[in-house]
Amino acid sequence: MKMTTQRGKIKAPRAKTSSSVSFDKSWEILASAMTKIQDHESSPLSFELLYRTSYQLVISKMSAQLYDAVKCHISAHLDKVQAGFDPYVVVARDDLSLAPKFLEGLNKQWSDHQTCTKMIGDVMMYLDRVYCLDNTSSPPKLADLGLHLFRDHVVGTGPFAEYLYKVLINEIQREREGEMVDRIVIKNVLSMLDLLPQSKSNKESVLVHCFSDQLVAATTNFYSQAARDLLDGNKDPVVYVTKVSGWLEDEEKRSKYYALESQAYSPLVSDLTVKLVSTKLPEVMALPGSEIRKWYQAKKFDELKTLYRLISKGFPQRSLLHHLLKEQIVSEGQNLNSASNSAVEAARKEKKPSAQQTALAHKWVTDVLTMRDEFAEITAKCFDNDVEVVKSIDEAFVEFVNKHARVAEYLSLYIDNLMKKALKGKSDEEVAAILDSTVACFNFITDKDRFENYYKAHLGKRLLNSKSLSDDAERQLISRFKMAAGGAFTSKFEGMFKDIATSADEMEFFRKSRASITADSEPSSAKKVELTVALLSGTYWPTSIAQGANYTLIHCADAENAKEQFEQYYSKAHSGRKLEWVPNLGNADIRIKFKKKFHDVNVPNPVMPILMLFQDVGDQSISFHRIQMETGIPIPDLKRHLQSVSVAPKTRLLKKVPMSKDVNETDEFFFNENFEAPMTKIRVLAINATRAETDVERDATMVQIDKSRQNEIDAAIVRVMKSRKTLNHNNLVGEVTKQLASRFKPPIPTIKHCIESLLEREYLRRDDNDTTLFHYEA
Repeated sequence: MKMTTQRGKIKAPRAKTSSSVSFDKSWEILASAMTKIQDHESSPLSFELLYRTSYQLVISKMSAQLYDAVKCHISAHLDKVQAGFDPYVVVARDDLSLAPKFLEGLNKQWSDHQTCTKMIGDVMMYLDRVYCLDNTSSPPKLADLGLHLFRDHVVGTGPFAEYLYKVLINEIQREREGEMVDRIVIKNVLSMLDLLPQSKSNKESVLVHCFSDQLVAATTNFYSQAARDLLDGNKDPVVYVTKVSGWLEDEEKRSKYYALESQAYSPLVSDLTVKLVSTKLPEVMALPGSEIRKWYQAKKFDELKTLYRLISKGFPQRSLLHHLLKEQIVSEGQNLNSASNSAVEAARKEKKPSAQQTALAHKWVTDVLTMRDEFAEITAKCFDNDVEVVKSIDEAFVEFVNKHARVAEYLSLYIDNLMKKALKGKSDEEVAAILDSTVACFNFITDKDRFENYYKAHLGKRLLNSKSLSDDAERQLISRFKMAAGGAFTSKFEGMFKDIATSADEMEFFRKSRASITADSEPSSAKKVELTVALLSGTYWPTSIAQGANYTLIHCADAENAKEQFEQYYSKAHSGRKLEWVPNLGNADIRIKFKKKFHDVNVPNPVMPILMLFQDVGDQSISFHRIQMETGIPIPDLKRHLQSVSVAPKTRLLKKVPMSKDVNETDEFFFNENFEAPMTKIRVLAINATRAETDVERDATMVQIDKSRQNEIDAAIVRVMKSRKTLNHNNLVGEVTKQLASRFKPPIPTIKHCIESLLEREYLRRDDNDTTLFHYEA
């Protein structure tokens, strides 16, 4: 048997005529019930009876009378509630020690009022639905009416409100100072203020309209005074940054907890940020101890992160951070420049050798790269790898690096030391990191043509003297230069490597051709010397290489025969080509017998004929002038080479009389048959082979670079005019400057001079009517 149940239905009470309903009797029932609800005695009440009673009044067209009666009843009750707070508001209005009890009482009354309003609203549900329509002319619904009445009869705008706002500010202040407060009560009271509308027409909350400005002003005053006290007592920027960051974080957390992140509290955090960060931080970061690099060196990474966050809040596009970084980097960089220049000047006055000035060049570049690596790490660890921050750092380095007059030469000397010594024992990862850092410094240089001039000279010496630790490292660096400055910049460097490879192939053919000659037809002397020649193209190699051919080195007979044999082979293999020997480059391996044993000695090429003069002289001396006459080596170069084999302790193959640090033209030299060395193989290094230029040499280099620049400016002008055909003076200067920017910044007077020169040579023609307009002449 299947059981079924019928769904219950609630039927509205039968309508009665208005004459059968007495408002007074009905209201007496409802008023009594509302009083019991407000007195927390609602358990015995019949809500079905109360609902029916209010329903009968509404359908009897007594809605307005009922609504007004409810309003009056609630108002009377709330008047009594407010009177209960007189001991706080009236009697002890200046005694804030009672504030916790006051807020606790207000919180309870507010909670009771919300509960009562909800229960009354349930009883008067039909009144709400029929009488309180959703339009501006209708009275507010009972829930909203409860808010309006609590605002008007409890909070108000008089002494109660003043005391309430004062108490709230005081309690929040106590919380800031670390005292224990009832945060839940404070939160509930603030939430109450946020729910209470300012008026029926103004939906803005009492919290925003009446309390927000007072809270913001009190908080700002509090922290402004705290900041002044902090700076008066402690001038440490690190402490200020840490404290202010903590204050702002506390206020942001407080705003979230109290649900004040809306209109009421956002002005507070914003205003604090202006007062404590935007206004004060520039002043604080000008104090001693504000150097960002020193924070990094002291491992204050968290403080640097905090500084970044503060600046991000207080400055659009973090302008203060960009300013600080640029100012501090340029200042430190100028200190490096000044220290370097002072050290070089001291070395010059003390007549120290150029090698010591070269060491100063290495130190300057190392210091710059160390500073650059530190700021790169700061950016990665503390500044979120901010692209704009990286840009500011690079701009600062560019500014101070290019103020050093010898930056191009110093970087090339640094690279020379890397390739000869410093990369020894480094892993592939370490080498890659060092090369990346080096290229970063290269990118800072604006006059890249000057660097190219020095780097090409130093690279050439390394290649010809086999001084590089690793050809792979050399090629890696050139590859990085190519990515940074383009293929045109590195084409000559790549050509130099190509020449070395071509020379190796050529020497293989030469040796095969010698092997084909019979032993009887080959001079016996040629067998004693094995010749290796580097064939260099004038296009790629620096002009200093060709300048080394301005004298003829007089070799011993065996070497001269081998040299002549190669010349004969080359003239047959490559008819029409002319060989020009560069005697000051290259090296030679000689086996020398000393008293105790033989040594295989590697010497610079010009040293070989010097040593060969002592082959058969026994104990006799040879004068400086005789050596110079029989070798043809210029006096400055001869002094340098003799110093390497007669003064340097580890390679003293000759004895000098009188013995002194310098070589003079009056010195006599003897073969040092007592020479000893722990290793069989010895390398004699040329004194100051790669060194910083003297002032005279540097002046000559600058003249050469300026001449080369004029040629490049001429070529750029012709390229621009050939493309544009007609162009006015200002646009032509701008285009030429833009084209050459990757190599150097051409001075405008130089561009004007080159334009005049091209006009004279009829590459350009000035317009007949407009003297600022130029035409290209094909």
